[in-house]
Amino acid sequence: MQKGHILVTSKDNGIRVSSYIDTKMELTMSIENSGDLVGNVYVGYVENIVDNLNAAFVRFTNDNSNPKDNIGYLPFSEINERGLINRASSGEKKLKRGDFVLVQILKPAVKTKQVFLTMNISIGASYLALTLGRGGIGMSKKIPEKKAATLYSKFKKDFTIKSILDENYGIVVRTKAEKICDDKSLFESARSEAEIIYKQIEEMIKISSSRKIGTCLYKKQNTEQLSDVLDRSYYFLRRYLDVRNIDKKHVEGDFENNKNTMQIENISDDKNNDFGIAEDLANICISKEPEIDIISDDMEIFEMISDTDIGKLGDIDLRLYTEKDGNLNVIYSINSQLKDIQNKKVWLKSGGYLVIEQTEAMNVIDVNSGKNIKQKGDLFYEINDEAVEETFRQIRLRNLSGMIMIDFINMKTAAEYKRLQKKIETFAGLDPIYTQFVDFTGLKIAEIIRSKK
Repeated sequence: MQKGHILVTSKDNGIRVSSYIDTKMELTMSIENSGDLVGNVYVGYVENIVDNLNAAFVRFTNDNSNPKDNIGYLPFSEINERGLINRASSGEKKLKRGDFVLVQILKPAVKTKQVFLTMNISIGASYLALTLGRGGIGMSKKIPEKKAATLYSKFKKDFTIKSILDENYGIVVRTKAEKICDDKSLFESARSEAEIIYKQIEEMIKISSSRKIGTCLYKKQNTEQLSDVLDRSYYFLRRYLDVRNIDKKHVEGDFENNKNTMQIENISDDKNNDFGIAEDLANICISKEPEIDIISDDMEIFEMISDTDIGKLGDIDLRLYTEKDGNLNVIYSINSQLKDIQNKKVWLKSGGYLVIEQTEAMNVIDVNSGKNIKQKGDLFYEINDEAVEETFRQIRLRNLSGMIMIDFINMKTAAEYKRLQKKIETFAGLDPIYTQFVDFTGLKIAEIIRSKK
């Protein structure tokens, strides 16, 4: 059985979290040090209103030598009247030059673009995130449909949650909350998180009027960011291993005598299922949790991991690598695998290869038969089938976003395209970042969309 490893290592100005299956990197995410202001909440000052841009420009700090770096971009759509500090709201989502406002950094500055601000303050915890001004209850797309419906009903009926929603707050239930379906006592923890975050945001609104411009009222700590990234890495590996540890062609699935065999492609026909086959496998075929450990070679980082929720799980092995254990970078080829994702051509085990082109308009991935000269059986389908898994691995590692076009090798039958589509939908659903298969175009090119992160 394959094992999952989460490697947490230091890098220039931050932390790198890399998810492996055995010795192959499948996902990598970075956490920047204090230079990353995303998530921080400040007392801001409206410097200018530009109606043509439908936005205000807000000075949220005085720390930078370049005045432009102290100012962020606040779209009118992100205005929340409860974040207006210096005057009573008129009931309209309008600001005036000179207003004092409570703002949160939503996106970092990129090249010539200033930081992106919002007045819809949002703070996350283990089981949920609470957002001021975003009404309703949302569900992580990674929660299986049936469990999502159960959780939605449970949160909607709870008196405490309902009272918070009535105060113009919205809740997004995170992937980890899936466990509530199996352990109802965890709902108490989720409810407590909602109450704590609600009080925290309300306290910020209350004290903001007595704070000067540029005051940081909430700072997202590295430990909090690390906890979030570890959560996403763990649940990615867990679902990925659920698929990878099952034989590619057959699944033992007879519930009475455990002797019959069912074809994997017949398990799920639900095109709209986020996980497709993966969800069914997780629900009916996997009885044992996949083996996943977390490894670090940095004592300070290891202590941070130990303080996170994932680090406290009893079924995860935490390991601190020392010099006598070897060099993590060498053992898992971290740098070399990161270097490989810069290559335009990626070879497949079958002898085929991918060619990956990134343009401003879209990302294009071309599947080629290459060195595979076998002329029997379903050659082209077999290459395409192998290419799906490697293609989505490359999409994750390169963090491709927007429109992604995958030009598979042309196949003969509609049945082959249907089988391929099911596999595409399964691996798209495993991505921690929202990824969706749209359709095959008239030229049989697969169209994928992936959110930016």
